Amino acid sequence: MLIVNDIQDTITMKNKLSSLLRRSNTFGMSKSDIQVELDMIISDLIENEARIEHEMAKESFVGWGRYGRV
Repeated sequence: MLIVNDIQDTITMKNKLSSLLRRSNTFGMSKSDIQVELDMIISDLIENEARIEHEMAKESFVGWGRYGRV
């Protein structure tokens, strides 16, 4: 099961995967072509994951002073 953060993430993933499926049928993409497309989608997801984790880490330290929670 694919878990996404919010409705926008869900719509984006649906559109990307639907587009890949449609193009693979329309243009007769090979297995290798589809793998390249999936790799690009996965790379985007990895970048988004890193960005979100970075933002969450910054937020978790907001409000913390030298000796703990301020």
